[in-house]
Amino acid sequence: MWACLSLFWGSTYHLQTNFHRLTVHLVPLDNDANSFLNQPFINMAQEQNSLQTTPHFTYVIRSASDYPNGLEDVRREVLGQECWAAVVVNANATSAWRTAVENGDTSYSPNGAVGIYFQSARFYQVVLLYVQQTVRAHLHKSTGS
Repeated sequence: MWACLSLFWGSTYHLQTNFHRLTVHLVPLDNDANSFLNQPFINMAQEQNSLQTTPHFTYVIRSASDYPNGLEDVRREVLGQECWAAVVVNANATSAWRTAVENGDTSYSPNGAVGIYFQSARFYQVVLLYVQQTVRAHLHKSTGS
C-alpha cells in the first residue's frame, strides 16, 4: 500500500514544471471572416507557448477543416486522449453577436461563444489546485481583468 501511495503522490511532484507537456488544442470554428474571437485566442495561445518560466500549457492551433463534424470531432479527440483539453471558438459566434446587437436582442448570452472541453476523470485535486489556478491566471492576464 505504501508503495502505491508513494507512486500516486509522487506523480504530482514538480507538476507545474511539466504543464508544458499538456497539449490544449485551440479550434477556431467561427467561420466569420471578421471574427472578433479567433485572432485574440490565437494570439493568446502563441504568447502562452512562448513562456519560459511561468507554468503554461502547450497550445496547438488547429484548423476548422480538421473537424468536419464540428464539436463531435473535438469531443472524440479529447476522449481519445489526443490532447488534454480543447478550447473551441464556436461556429457562428460572431454572427450571433452581431445579430443580437443589430436587433437589440436582450436574451443573447455570450456564454455559448467559446467552449472548453476536457476529461473530467482527471485527479480532482490536481485539477482544482493546479490546473484551474493556471487557467484563471492566464485568462485574467489575457483579458486584463
